[in-house]
This record gives sequence, structure tokens and C-alpha cells, in this order.
Amino acid sequence: MTPRSRPAGAPRSRRPSAPGGSGPGRGLRRRQAGRQELDYRSELSVLLDDRDTGQALIGQLLPLKEQFAGTAGGAYATRPLAHALADLYLLMGERPPAADAYALAERVAHVWDSPHHVAAARRRAARLAGS
Repeated sequence: MTPRSRPAGAPRSRRPSAPGGSGPGRGLRRRQAGRQELDYRSELSVLLDDRDTGQALIGQLLPLKEQFAGTAGGAYATRPLAHALADLYLLMGERPPAADAYALAERVAHVWDSPHHVAAARRRAARLAGS
């Protein structure tokens, strides 16, 4: 039966998962990888002083700022995305939003029970306040 010939209200049939993962959970894995990629791209943008990329990444990170990159069952987590956002704000010379984002990164890390990320966000916030 094609989707158009299915009776109205009838559930869609489940197709078997293809090798390599197109079944349940695939979207979740793609989103996790996407968040990790955003974090990595943010770090590279800061390291390379790439302001154009940094500005573009800020817009992509804003809706995700309260999340950890690569969590929700992922085997590897980088850091709170708010930390990456704060670093990008600093790259752009926007100190008040950077301070707010470091504070958010600390709260997110605390919720995820990640003391080393809490400490990292505090260090960056203190460095920003002292400069």
C-alpha cells in the first residue's frame, strides 16, 4: 500500500531499519552529533579568530543554549553549549552576554552533575570579570 492509498486514520506501517541506522533513534543520534559539531565548530572559530563563522554559530546555538552537547544517551559529551556560546560572544566582543552565558553554562553543568564543567564555567566567568 502506498501512503496515498492507506485508509484515512490508518497507522503507517513500519519499514525495517536499514543497516547503518535509519530506524528509531536515528534522529536522536543525528541531533546529538549536530550538537557536538556545533561545539567543535565554536571552539575552532574562537581558536582561529573566525568572527564570520562565530557570528553564524551564535544564531545556531541560541536555541540549544540550555543543553549539553552529545548527551541524552550519548557515549561522549563535550560541554554545555552555553559555554561555547559564551566563548563566541567573547570573540565578538560582547562581554555582558558572555557573562550571562557562562553563568548559564555553570547552571547547566550543575544540573547534569558535572563538577569539572561547573569549575570550567566559573573559571571563565572569573577571568572575564577580572579583565
